[in-house]
Amino acid sequence: SLPPVWEIDVARDGTVVDTFKLDNEVLPPRRNKKGKIVWRLPDSVEKLPSFGTEDRRRILEIFKERKKKRKQEKRKSQPSVKAAGNGVRRDSNKAESRTSIASQSREDSGSSVNE
Repeated sequence: SLPPVWEIDVARDGTVVDTFKLDNEVLPPRRNKKGKIVWRLPDSVEKLPSFGTEDRRRILEIFKERKKKRKQEKRKSQPSVKAAGNGVRRDSNKAESRTSIASQSREDSGSSVNE
């Protein structure tokens, strides 16, 4: 029989941001320094997986990689548009863009994984 596969929802502020399938290939068993398996996905669909702190971190890393790939594919599919102007930037614009990026990254750090 085929190994079981679970669908995982990644939620931010109660809204599902992404859903992806989890199996032993995507999230392989975690081993300690001696090589002993300390965590793995269950062998049957009847048993729900339980995720500890380390496993939630691993799932968020998978989510971030998927998000990065989607952004790269989106950039490739859209033609690059160069902004018209005289090419001169003011320092105040740089400071504003840094502030907006910093506030966005604070908002992004509030993500969580729901089982």
